Amino acid sequence: MELMGLAIVVILLSLAFLFVVRFVILKEPSDTRQSFQESELAANFLNTMLETNAPECSGATMSALFQDCAMYYSLQGRITCDVPLGRMQSCEFLQATQRDLFAKTFDVWKVNYFFEVYRDPQSPATSQLSLLTQGQECTGNRRLKVQPLPVAGSTIYLSLHICS
Repeated sequence: MELMGLAIVVILLSLAFLFVVRFVILKEPSDTRQSFQESELAANFLNTMLETNAPECSGATMSALFQDCAMYYSLQGRITCDVPLGRMQSCEFLQATQRDLFAKTFDVWKVNYFFEVYRDPQSPATSQLSLLTQGQECTGNRRLKVQPLPVAGSTIYLSLHICS
């Protein structure tokens, strides 16, 4: 009889543990929390990327490379970067570096994103610097971080969309 009582107690404890795992540990994050995390992910990624130095480009920051590329877009930029396969101008270097950064972060994490650089905030699609666009346009909900950068009398905007 005592053995039967012990078995019932073990079964009840197992069921309680199962409910704890199901409803506490495996709980989906709330929409507000997920929204905040996605917004912070976009902001932190952009801020970190812009402050990163490129030793191949005489130690220029990515921010300076974006500004150079935007100012001299038709020339592919004026800052020259020495890479193992030869020399690249700032626009080409940014394009290759971005592709690598996004592949090693968002693609690995399976996070859908869209990154664009544009001149006019009223019409980003028509003023886009297409060489610097990465990812696919978001069709559903998205979190957005826009970072303005001054460029010789105007401003360019770097926009990172995290798609849900």
